[in-house]
Amino acid sequence: SSDLRLGLPEIRPREAGLALGIAVLMVSPWLIRNLSFYGDPAYPYLTEGYAQGGDGLSRTGCAETAPACRLAPRPDKGWRNLSIDARARDVRAVFTSIDGLIRYLEHPWTFAVKAANVHADEMGPLFLILLPLALVRPGGAGAGRLLAVLLLGAWLPLSLMSEMPRFLMPQFAGLSFLLASSVMSLRSGWLRGGLLALVAVVAGVVALLGLHPPPYAGGFWDVVSGRTSEEAFLSRGIDALYPGNPHSSVMFINESAPADARVLMVGDLRGLYLKRRFYASGQFDVDILERLANCGGGPEAMRSRLTSCGVTHILVNRAELQRLRLGLRFTLEGAAAFNAFWRSGTEKVFDDFAYPDHWTAVFRLLKEGEKPDPAKAEDLLGTGRRP
Repeated sequence: SSDLRLGLPEIRPREAGLALGIAVLMVSPWLIRNLSFYGDPAYPYLTEGYAQGGDGLSRTGCAETAPACRLAPRPDKGWRNLSIDARARDVRAVFTSIDGLIRYLEHPWTFAVKAANVHADEMGPLFLILLPLALVRPGGAGAGRLLAVLLLGAWLPLSLMSEMPRFLMPQFAGLSFLLASSVMSLRSGWLRGGLLALVAVVAGVVALLGLHPPPYAGGFWDVVSGRTSEEAFLSRGIDALYPGNPHSSVMFINESAPADARVLMVGDLRGLYLKRRFYASGQFDVDILERLANCGGGPEAMRSRLTSCGVTHILVNRAELQRLRLGLRFTLEGAAAFNAFWRSGTEKVFDDFAYPDHWTAVFRLLKEGEKPDPAKAEDLLGTGRRP
């Protein structure tokens, strides 16, 4: 049976419960993993609400840091900064000002065709052209109307939260099915054929762009043709927005570190290609080294804490530190503790430098009583310029 007001098929409670259960099941591995490792199901987001005063080590089962230590709040840390990073929408302005309402209503247009919107990569107006057809004639009768209502229900809340296209992109998978069904249900053969031809042309252009992706076509084809190895390509940044990555350091650890080694990441949140267990701080977390220095009780306590957590290597990505402005901030006592720890407790075993923005290095955490080799010393907080 159908609801005559909307032409929607009847949804039985059992069917709704089944759909909800499947949705929860699909996302549950991510929630369980984060809750188990970090004590926060939404990690690295909302960490202030779930792990106040903790750090990346305490969230993974190691002993807590000094309980009496309280750090001054950093304005660039904490979950509230997600609003800035995710281009959160000013909901109050949407409902209380004409400019805010116009900006909100223009969002589908700017989302698709505004060239300055780097997060959309100029999707083009095809979806906008076909959207009225889906609203007036959703294909599949009741099923098409149901899909249209579900898509609208998913789009509206997200559109009020952020202007960033990446958060709304998943809705385009369902919208593509709805638009295809709407086009195929047209009775006019010439109109249906014309729209299908338009879609075919757009799909062909997208396919060509995929084979020759701007603006890095040269690097793409160098790897495909074998003139440049995958490792060499991944070890050099080619984008001013994302200037460097630690791939060469990751490969060094994979090839030389023992299988039970654990890595502390500094300046990079990702462990892509890394085949060892690792600790990392989220972009809006206080960095692990910063917290240990300011709260750890001195250089030997810092080394003892890292050793007890199994840390054997420290991977540093200076370019990412600079890009994200994740500078380490120390109290006077914390700076003294960190400098003493770094001089006496680490030595460099690998680095990869390319002026001006690429420097990644691997440091070995020395065991208690082990003396560092002066020739392998490196200032973590220096300029990064090599002789």
